[in-house]
Amino acid sequence: MLITTLPLFNETISRLALDHIHAHPEEWDQENYHCGSAHCYMGLCDIFLGNYKGWEAYISPNTVHSMGLYGKDYQEFTDSSNTLAKLEALHAFHSTGVYGVDGRDTDGLDRRGFDVDGFNQQGFGGFYANV
Repeated sequence: MLITTLPLFNETISRLALDHIHAHPEEWDQENYHCGSAHCYMGLCDIFLGNYKGWEAYISPNTVHSMGLYGKDYQEFTDSSNTLAKLEALHAFHSTGVYGVDGRDTDGLDRRGFDVDGFNQQGFGGFYANV
């Protein structure tokens, strides 16, 4: 019987992508994988891993595998509404198992995107906000 395991979260490449966003915010566009000279978080990971082939609407399956992000975890990192604070908190969570400070990112939002009063960034309350 063949037993395979999924790779762990690639903290090194993730940190490179986040550091690049901090240093060059004008090259970050979370809404598009690759758009001209701007890239989303996963687009930057794609570049740093050497998998970017010039296709704008495409992230290499090798990048997804190398980052160790699947299903919900991948969707969280590619969400177009992610702020840099949310990406930093997700990085910390996947690196250490702890999401931000007291379970909140530096924007004060929990992993589902709600503040301590149960409202999201648009001011709408969530049924599950404080569950």
